[in-house]
Amino acid sequence: MTSKFIVFEGIDGAGKTTQIKLLLEELSKRGIKCFTTAEPTEYPSGKKIREALSGDLADCTKIIIAQRISSVQDADMIIVLDKGEISAVGKHDELRAKSDIYREVYEQQTGGNDNE
Repeated sequence: MTSKFIVFEGIDGAGKTTQIKLLLEELSKRGIKCFTTAEPTEYPSGKKIREALSGDLADCTKIIIAQRISSVQDADMIIVLDKGEISAVGKHDELRAKSDIYREVYEQQTGGNDNE
């Protein structure tokens, strides 16, 4: 299996942590090496995590809990949660087109600016 970058997106209380634990358990049972983290911050420690995600950890599946669109745009898979349930799954551009929740968060955070 090639490495994947999977992001769970949702507001606080949406069920991101629970869903990630369930996915991690299943992937671990299948022998798939995973790295999980909360959304890296803009601080120096967050920068080091982002560098590791694209460097040292390039050969493993990365699962991220995120609330900022800027942290998820390059993910192979974004899972949008609403009240603990999966609302939508896709890549950034797909979700902007098909998910009202994702589009609303995107517009709130970027002002609808396509350069974000």
